Amino acid sequence: MNPSEIRRSLKNQKPLFGIWRLIQSNDLTEIIGLSGFQFQIFDREHGNFDFSAVQEGIRNCELVGCSPWVRVKGIDSVEVQRALDLGAHGIVFPQLRSLQDFRSAVECMKFPPLGRRGFNPFTRAGNYGGKSKKENKLTNDYALCVPIVETLSAVEELQSILTLPGIDMIYVGAYDLSVQLGCKGDMLHPKLVKTISNILAKCRKAKNPVCLMVKSSKEIAYYKRLGAFAYVYTVDTIVIRDAFEQKIQAAKSK
Repeated sequence: MNPSEIRRSLKNQKPLFGIWRLIQSNDLTEIIGLSGFQFQIFDREHGNFDFSAVQEGIRNCELVGCSPWVRVKGIDSVEVQRALDLGAHGIVFPQLRSLQDFRSAVECMKFPPLGRRGFNPFTRAGNYGGKSKKENKLTNDYALCVPIVETLSAVEELQSILTLPGIDMIYVGAYDLSVQLGCKGDMLHPKLVKTISNILAKCRKAKNPVCLMVKSSKEIAYYKRLGAFAYVYTVDTIVIRDAFEQKIQAAKSK
């Protein structure tokens, strides 16, 4: 899927499924794409992706029709620009604390006068300077801007944040919110559930798509009722660990 198809699915409220990627592996990227996931988020905040691995991840995603996104380390215009020059379909911004942070995130992705992204047509996103039938990735409306709401200060300013142009989707960072709410890792704590519900209600009213992590079909159904249609269906590390644990437990039980 390309960003236009992602936006169209969100507009039509068709479910989208992605996965967090912490492990560098071209084979794993291809396998995940072939299995039916529609987007993968290569994590430079918590994962071990350098830019060489990001480039190969983007390339392998596109080969199997999967949309490659990159979670950058923060609001760093050079880092964002590098990910976009490699052809990332989306940029995910962590640890934003204020309306100005969200505005700065958008500006990192836009060319002047709307932002401060540098222009270089000789990159992979520019087809290495040559003419090509491939889609033009060097436009302001190509890649998805996906800031994370994972701080209480961002929650407090959410109403204003949702009025900013250029944000394609809000990602709800439930785990970081749980820490700030004093219920670290307790995804069912009433304070966290209420906070997430309020975020989704405001986003739904503003007609701004929402994405969040889910771990079961039950959670998918629950958040779908609250207006979320994009889901990060867990993380590559735990999927692999769970699969191996199931295999060894089955073997030991015989």
